[in-house]
Amino acid sequence: QRRTTLADLGQRLSSADAALADNAASAEAVRELDALERDIDLAEARLKAGAARLGIEMLTSGAGQVTLDGATITQALSQPVTAPIEIQVGDLARISVVPPAGYGAEQMEARQARGSQLEALLARCGLASAGELRRAHEARREVEGERQAIATALKALGASPAALSAELARIDGELAAADRLAARTLAEAGL
Repeated sequence: QRRTTLADLGQRLSSADAALADNAASAEAVRELDALERDIDLAEARLKAGAARLGIEMLTSGAGQVTLDGATITQALSQPVTAPIEIQVGDLARISVVPPAGYGAEQMEARQARGSQLEALLARCGLASAGELRRAHEARREVEGERQAIATALKALGASPAALSAELARIDGELAAADRLAARTLAEAGL
């Protein structure tokens, strides 16, 4: 019974260790993700805060005739102009709005640098998005909890994860010795 329980816990421990080895979404990776996202959001907010604003109000006769960078405008909008944009009014006009040369260069560089760091973090973790990293981290935390529960169960049985193989070998040795003794006893009894 003890050997079966220890072997089962050992198998579960091996599975948990393998899952942890395959999941690089550690708490440190999530902290790095949070910091990078904050920096990107801050750079974006600073960039937008100083930008000119574009406002478009749709009049009844203009429905479906105005596009912003190729996308049809269906309702009023107001947005900062942080990069060149193009507005087309049906077949009547094409309007370009361009921020001043060098506008927000520092914020754009900071945003791009942090974006590159974010892409590198995701690549290291083997994931495609921040959402995937967060979900992988939650899965990792569940496996870490399972591993801790296994370690606690092993400790209650007087074993430890590090010494589990040795404990199983010791039990197997005792069982083999008991089997040999039983076989010898049965042979001596002529059974």
